[in-house]
Amino acid sequence: MQDSHILPITPEELQDQCPEVDLDQLFGPPRTHTTAGHQRKDYVNRTGYRGVTRRKHGWSAAVFYHNRGVYLGLFDTPEKAALAYNEAAKKIYGTNARLNEVADETVAKVSKM
Repeated sequence: MQDSHILPITPEELQDQCPEVDLDQLFGPPRTHTTAGHQRKDYVNRTGYRGVTRRKHGWSAAVFYHNRGVYLGLFDTPEKAALAYNEAAKKIYGTNARLNEVADETVAKVSKM
């Protein structure tokens, strides 16, 4: 008696043998990109700014680098904290940095303070 082995089959071979099978339903849609198998999630907290949190005496800014939080300071406004985060993120991540979008008139107000 001969041992039966399951041989791997490519999706194209499966489609040729069983045309009624919907490959997208079976395997999911084809991947369009991969970055080490992970996709970064765009999460922004309740402050509306990435890396900014509310503290008892003001607004705290921090950026994460190599799984460690780098504390940037305590600020009077969330906009100042967001701008501090942006500067640190640019230095750490360069062109790959995900920055906060702070309105131009807010930047002008913050720079005058």
